[in-house]
Amino acid sequence: MRVHSETREKQSVALKSAWETAAVNQAVALARQNLAGLQKEQAITSDRLTVARRAAEINAMAAGGTVQDKLFTKIDATLIALADSPANATSIAAAAKRERDAKSAVSSQRRLLQHIGIEVPDCAAVRNEADVRAALAEVSKADGLARGYIRELIAACGSEDLHATEGIALGATSRLAQARAQRDALQTRIGDLQKKTVAQRLRYRAAILAYDSAKEGITEQSDVNVRITKALQDARAAFEQVDSLSDNDKYSLAFLSKERKAAIDRFFTAVLDTKDGDALPASASNAALFFRLFPKWLEETKAEIAATGIPSLQPLLMQRDFEKAQSDALEKDILSEQREIAVLDAVVALYHEQIETLVRARGAIALLGMSKALPLTFRGVFDNAGMSGKNGAITPGVHAGLLEAAGLYLDAQIRVQGEVDKLSYEQHYLQRERALIYAEASLNQWSTLIGGSIEQLAAYGQGGIKPETLVSFINAVSLLWIGEGVN
Repeated sequence: MRVHSETREKQSVALKSAWETAAVNQAVALARQNLAGLQKEQAITSDRLTVARRAAEINAMAAGGTVQDKLFTKIDATLIALADSPANATSIAAAAKRERDAKSAVSSQRRLLQHIGIEVPDCAAVRNEADVRAALAEVSKADGLARGYIRELIAACGSEDLHATEGIALGATSRLAQARAQRDALQTRIGDLQKKTVAQRLRYRAAILAYDSAKEGITEQSDVNVRITKALQDARAAFEQVDSLSDNDKYSLAFLSKERKAAIDRFFTAVLDTKDGDALPASASNAALFFRLFPKWLEETKAEIAATGIPSLQPLLMQRDFEKAQSDALEKDILSEQREIAVLDAVVALYHEQIETLVRARGAIALLGMSKALPLTFRGVFDNAGMSGKNGAITPGVHAGLLEAAGLYLDAQIRVQGEVDKLSYEQHYLQRERALIYAEASLNQWSTLIGGSIEQLAAYGQGGIKPETLVSFINAVSLLWIGEGVN
């Protein structure tokens, strides 16, 4: 921020126009557009293949053959490929609904907590990490709404039904076992990264909640000071712990950059809200957190004011843009990996659905009391005529039951498998998109270094802040900060 200058305004507008003309981010945008187009075409092709497979399967059934050859044997072969044996498949089908319900309960509480800005550790950390449980307790104490959600989350994460189907041992080569292994490997890797500093991040959030509560809900000034002081001290301690323990993992780095950027934004909001000769604006109290996270900045700026009379905020503006670029990239990467886990979990869920549907088809035949060796032709079943076997004419009930079994088989074998194929395309899309995320992040960081200054010159060159206003604000907020006992 500088004093307004017409010359600098003209220069900054010209520079801004030149930077926009360069359009360096268009290369990434075009690559992302091409990737999205490829995924769309793959999905269309997959749908067409599903229709063709369904038609081929129906034609094969209608052309002739027995229930044994055209249905029962195929059902058992698919169940063996999925779960090693029809017996395993029956056990998995019985457990799958319990597992779905248990996971739905966890997802519900997770969404509620994320909606109010609370990070949610995975269930393994909630169950097994004492430090994480203690940090969740601190958040519960600071926020009444979160308290109920956290209580329900802990209960949901403790359900044994979360792994109901995994108690059924499968060979490593079965489709379901392979899908589980791929999902679990990614989930474990991400969970290990997330939990490195999740307790400290939760403690920081609890401190910020306590800070906001102290500012808004207390009327006695002494109580305000004590609670604000403690909240800010707790926030800074948790922030520094994240910084020291992070080992540069993406979850910690995203948190640090996001909170630094937010603190800088709060500071600038307070500066811009300040009017010459007026009292400090209500937003000025938010600057206290900024001074906590950037303790050296205040002293360096006061020294600059003493030496030159004009403080420079350009480096801080550029840091804000750098922190935003980094947090945006890391959060996109984290979201992409979470989406990939969701895709892999959906594949497992589809295999469960496929197993359940085939077990139902198998059961429909068994309920009819028909032998697997029944020499019934499917042409007769579909035509509803000439339906005879060793036991005479097929009754309408048997006819309906066989059509139900055939419909269930076709749904499981064709539709569900087609959805699995489309999910594999989505997984590949997400993996390739993550490479674009980091290419885009690299360009954005260069934009911060090259274009950030230009953007800020254009914005502030047209309507600068008077240096005396800025100096007055910094001095006044410094007194407020000291008055709260947090220097």
